[in-house]
Amino acid sequence: MPRYLVAEAPREALPITPLVKAELKGWLAGPGAALRGWVQSTGFAAKPGELCLVPGKAGKLARVLVGCEAHDELWALAALPQSLPQGVYRLDAALGTRAATKAALGWALGGYRFARYRKETKPLAALAWPKGADRAAVERCADAIFLARDLINTPASDMGPAELAEAA
Repeated sequence: MPRYLVAEAPREALPITPLVKAELKGWLAGPGAALRGWVQSTGFAAKPGELCLVPGKAGKLARVLVGCEAHDELWALAALPQSLPQGVYRLDAALGTRAATKAALGWALGGYRFARYRKETKPLAALAWPKGADRAAVERCADAIFLARDLINTPASDMGPAELAEAA
C-alpha cells in the first residue's frame, strides 16, 4: 500500500471537499454556509486545481476545498499529496465505488517521486482510503505505473538490457 494512502481515517483527519465551479454557489448556501465569508474573501472560485485552505477556530488548518472538473475523479486530487501540508486527510464527499477508486488512484499517482538517486525531503500528505474504493485495483495500478515511471526515469547507463530484463 502506498505510504500516502492510510487504511483508516484518524479522528483528526482533515476533510477535503471537492467542488465543481457550477456547484460552489449551492454549496456555500447549504453545507458550506458557515465558510461563505472566508471562501469569498480568498477569491476561491472552484476552478480546476484551485485550493482554498480553511482555518479553524484555533487558526490551524481545518478543511481543504479543491476545485475540480465534473467527472474527473482521477486527476482532481493528484496535485494534493505534494502541495498540502503534511497530515492525514479524508474525502468529504459521497462517492460511488468507481469514483472513489479513481480518486484514490489519482492521489497515489500524484505522490509519485523518482527517488533512486536522492533522498526524499518533504513528507507527503496522506489520504485515508475513500469509502468504497477498490484497494487492490488501486495498488495494482499504482505499482505498475510507478514501475513504468521508474524504468523511464532511470538513465540508460543504469538501465541496460540486463537490468531491464531483471525488472521485467
